[in-house]
Amino acid sequence: MEIGDIIAALLNWGQIFLQFSIITNLLKIRIHWGVTLIASAITTLLLFENLWIRLAFFIGCIIVYYVFAAKMEVKSMLLAVSMHFFLSMIVNNLLELTYFAVNPSNSESENIFRFVGILIYLATLLIIRRCKFHAEFLLRSKTIFIISLTTMVITLVTFTNHAYFLHEVDRLTQILNSVWMLVMHSTVIFIVFVLNKFASEIEKHELHRLHTDTLDKSLDIQRGQMHGHCNIISTLLGLSELKNYDRIDSFLKETASELIFDNTLIAISDKLKDSIPYLYGVLAKSSMQALGKLRFEIDVAATYLKLETVSEAQLSRMVGNLLDNALEAAKQSADKIVKIRISNEMRRKIRIVITNSVDKQVDTSKLCQKGISSKEGHSGFGLYEVRTVVDECERDDLYVEFQISCTDKTFTADLLI
Repeated sequence: MEIGDIIAALLNWGQIFLQFSIITNLLKIRIHWGVTLIASAITTLLLFENLWIRLAFFIGCIIVYYVFAAKMEVKSMLLAVSMHFFLSMIVNNLLELTYFAVNPSNSESENIFRFVGILIYLATLLIIRRCKFHAEFLLRSKTIFIISLTTMVITLVTFTNHAYFLHEVDRLTQILNSVWMLVMHSTVIFIVFVLNKFASEIEKHELHRLHTDTLDKSLDIQRGQMHGHCNIISTLLGLSELKNYDRIDSFLKETASELIFDNTLIAISDKLKDSIPYLYGVLAKSSMQALGKLRFEIDVAATYLKLETVSEAQLSRMVGNLLDNALEAAKQSADKIVKIRISNEMRRKIRIVITNSVDKQVDTSKLCQKGISSKEGHSGFGLYEVRTVVDECERDDLYVEFQISCTDKTFTADLLI
């Protein structure tokens, strides 16, 4: 093997490594760089001269990487593979257009263009990380996911036709086709970007709707209880006059849970409704889910409630997943208790501690991994989702902590933001 071939292989290795890095950053997937280097090296070794064999092995390698290294589900893997292929094609097309423009006469210039490709990938990665671009919202809306995937696949099919059936036409036709493909690629990127923003707005709208619906329900309950308070007092007075104290005790137990729920909503409404409305909606929804089934206690001791490390949507996702897990586990326990405390740490940090009752201690060492759950029949996605958001913040140098612990009686999730 000549030195030029070795350099070409190393440059291809660097390009594939950066491709993997860009896609995992766009989809907010955390993978050790060493694993990505090894996967890139294996993919490079399997890039044979025959174009069709090269294409088959390239697609096969990136599928294996996203399934086994990134541990993606089918839906996420399809989006990642299409985005990866789309990314490599647009850079190759851009380099091809440059190649036609300068028309190099020596074969060693191919390595120069490979090096330019590395610079393009590196610049793209730096822009994504600096501007915090991500495409994870594309996965959460079925319609938007299908549109995005279909758009990219159609573009890739068109490029395949250009790459494999138009390579023997005259130089002007090749240039025009390259320009046309760049226009198509740019249009698809813009469409996907708009769809991603649209999906983000849909999620925000859903959180706003959750907050509004919960507030409306709590107000309806409060109005109903205001009318019912007179009846409660009248009933108690009547039972007292009849000295029917056993009936008083049972009557109070029946109405206690609704009164506690009402007081809980008032407490969190005063503290969170205006400062973090999304979080208020999630807590109020969980309060209603626990009504009559669990002892649900919320203590909002925090006075500083400005979010500086996570967005309201991210916080709602994390707390929502933690509360879903806590409510489900508490229902299966004997004590049936869920407690939430929101306090301040170091003045400007917010600590959210969610504790639920359990009947036995569970191993917490692997619970934050994807697909791992302490509850039979559950996907184990909740704690993994929380860990994913925390990893995003850490990757962006934002100080966020998340810990879980368990005893024989309680399971605790501790989130510091």
